[in-house]
Amino acid sequence: MDRLAEISNAMSAEFLRTGEWQGTALELWLCLFFQHRAHRHMGLEEIDPSLDDLCDALRKALSRLSFVEAELLASRLAQHAI
Repeated sequence: MDRLAEISNAMSAEFLRTGEWQGTALELWLCLFFQHRAHRHMGLEEIDPSLDDLCDALRKALSRLSFVEAELLASRLAQHAI
């Protein structure tokens, strides 16, 4: 989880600096996972509006993937499925 927190914190800092979520589809996916999990564990009622922007950036990154890239991403995610 430490590596995941590092990725998410770096991406969040960049978002705060630039106003845009940046990264690969995998990085955005991992960041969203971490942000959502942290939000739930803190017991926050309100959804952070920046998560909508993160979801949109992930959607755009996923739509730009080639078939081969999409298969590789799915394979990597499946390796870590619970």
